[in-house]
Amino acid sequence: MMNVLNDDRKDALTEIMNISYGMATAIISDSIEAHANLHVPKIHIVGTEGLENYVNSKTSKKNNYFVSVQVFINKLDGESIFIIDDKSALQVAGIFMSDADETIENEDDIVSSIHELSNILTSACVGKIAELLELEVFFHPPAVDKQSGEKIAEYKNFENFSKIIVVETVLDFRQEKIHGLLIFLLKESSFEHLLIALDKYIEQYEI
Repeated sequence: MMNVLNDDRKDALTEIMNISYGMATAIISDSIEAHANLHVPKIHIVGTEGLENYVNSKTSKKNNYFVSVQVFINKLDGESIFIIDDKSALQVAGIFMSDADETIENEDDIVSSIHELSNILTSACVGKIAELLELEVFFHPPAVDKQSGEKIAEYKNFENFSKIIVVETVLDFRQEKIHGLLIFLLKESSFEHLLIALDKYIEQYEI
């Protein structure tokens, strides 16, 4: 098994992410009691050495961002990072809280909404891959903090990870389009398990 994502595997990964986002859409729509739609416009596989430049190309040093980090463990071992600018985060919080007849009182309310959204996205995407592999995966609660655009790509030392999957996310809430980055950091053994899942999916659905 070559440790690469060929065209068939990329197509399979895109389909799996779309299925996962469909699951996430249903959960979010139920949560806010209104229609929501999530798109996966682009998926990129980058090496750890290329992540900083990629994130910098998608963010602005002038903005502030909310960053949610969530660890998942077992045979799928890694972390997810969800990045959303503060204006979009405020929109998300307003939508989530208005449907609960609540108003935003402070930054903690925004953090809580991003915590909920990122947890739904990570659980849906990683959970679907785990389902294909017929294995359990365990999630730690997300940790959310606010960072300046100048520091956004300086998350941590990436030496423990070998492959990075970046999902450019578009969220349609009513009349608003909200953009974010969902990044999966995988260790080498976990990437190998991902390839097994993709090959199984390709064989099952004859992609």
